[in-house]
Amino acid sequence: MAETGICRLNGHKGVITKLIFMKEHNIIISASKDTFVKFWDLDTEHNFKTLVGHKSEVSLIMFLFVIYILNNCSTDLILI
Repeated sequence: MAETGICRLNGHKGVITKLIFMKEHNIIISASKDTFVKFWDLDTEHNFKTLVGHKSEVSLIMFLFVIYILNNCSTDLILI
């Protein structure tokens, strides 16, 4: 991350609809209208994993920290 505390994470082609920050791992998980969920390493400022399969925007992501499960939701009703 830049010394100013600001970094630019390029990768989504649509508007970001939800972000989750995992402080203990320095990771951000983002959902977007482009149908993707992306995992970002803030130390390297790079996307290291992308979940694909939705046919419409991803409007919700929830991370269950106790058991490390990521739930995501889209209007297409596809479970990924």
